Amino acid sequence: MSGPTELNLNSTTPAAPSGKQNIIFQADAAYTDPITGLPLRDGTGYPQPATSSLEGTIMLAGDIGGTADVPKVVGIQGVGVSAASPTNGQVLQYNSGSGLYVPASVSGAGGASGPTPEARRWAYAGIASAAPSGIGTVVGDAQFTFASAGGSVSGASSPFASPSFPAPVVAYSTGTANPSFAGLNGFPIWGTGQNLLFVCKVAISRLTNVRMRHGLGDVGSGSTWIGSDTLPSNNYVAFRFSTNASDTTFHCEAGNGSAVTVVDSGITVVANTLYTLQVKINDSVPNAVFSINGSVVATITTDLPSASVPLRFWNGIDSLTTSSASFYLVWNYMEADN
Repeated sequence: MSGPTELNLNSTTPAAPSGKQNIIFQADAAYTDPITGLPLRDGTGYPQPATSSLEGTIMLAGDIGGTADVPKVVGIQGVGVSAASPTNGQVLQYNSGSGLYVPASVSGAGGASGPTPEARRWAYAGIASAAPSGIGTVVGDAQFTFASAGGSVSGASSPFASPSFPAPVVAYSTGTANPSFAGLNGFPIWGTGQNLLFVCKVAISRLTNVRMRHGLGDVGSGSTWIGSDTLPSNNYVAFRFSTNASDTTFHCEAGNGSAVTVVDSGITVVANTLYTLQVKINDSVPNAVFSINGSVVATITTDLPSASVPLRFWNGIDSLTTSSASFYLVWNYMEADN
C-alpha cells in the first residue's frame, strides 16, 4: 500500500488581511480524493472585511446593529432606539406613539410636580395629608405650625375641612384692627443665586379691603411684608392681591432692594378658591417665571433680587378695614440648588 498522498487544498495565496477582517471559507473548484475517488472542495480561507455582507461574515442583529467593525446599540430588549441626537440634560424615554426610546426632556427636578431631593435642597411645610405628589416624606406637623420650617405663625387655626375646598386648609385670620396682619414665615436660608423655587396652595376669604402676598423675600417682619403695595427697599419675588392698588387679578412682583417690577397675571382672583402659585428664579437667564395652576402667567427679567441675599418664605394678609380677613393655606414648598 502506498503512503499517504498530500493534497494542497489551498493552492491560491489570499491577499494579506488589513484592518478588522474575518476569515471566511469559500467553496471553490471541485477536487477528487485520490484514495476514495470522492469529490472534494477547496477549503480556501480568504480574509474578508467585517463590514461586508458576504456569506460567512459576522452579522449583528437584535439589539446590536451596525457592523462588527463599528457596532451600535439599536434597541433595548427588543424595543428600538431613535437615531435622533439628544441635547444636554435629556434622558432616554419610551414613546408609545413611535414605539421607540427617544431623547426627551424631563421636568420635575426643578418643578413643583416632582422635585429631586438628591439633586436640590428642598423643604415642604403643610398638612401632611394634603401634600403635593412627588415630594417624598413631607416636613411639618398636623397642626401646621411650621415648626420644622422655622420662622413664626400668626393668626392660624388648626387644619379644617370645608365644603368650599377640596383639601384640608389652615385659616390665617387677622384681627379687627386696621391694619391687622396674619401669616407665617420661615428661616432666611433660601439664598439667591441658587435657582430658587417657591410654590404654595392658597385661597382668600374676601375680595374687598384686603392685601395679600405670598413668596420669598428678605423682609424681617410681617408688617413690612404686607404693609404696602410694593416693597422697593427689599429683595423679593411674590404674588400680590391688593384692593388698595385696585387689583382684581393676581399681580407678580420682583424687587432688587431699590426698585420693583409688577406684572398683571391676568388671572382674576375668586374668593374661597384654591390657587397653586409658583415662582421660579432662573439665575442663568436671568428671569423669574410666575405660574398659576400650572400655567405661566408672567416672566420678569428686571429688578430681580440681588445676588447672595438670603430669603425666607412669607405668606401674609392685611385687613384694610376693621373686620377680620383670612387666607387659607394647604402647603408651601421650596427648592434650591444647595
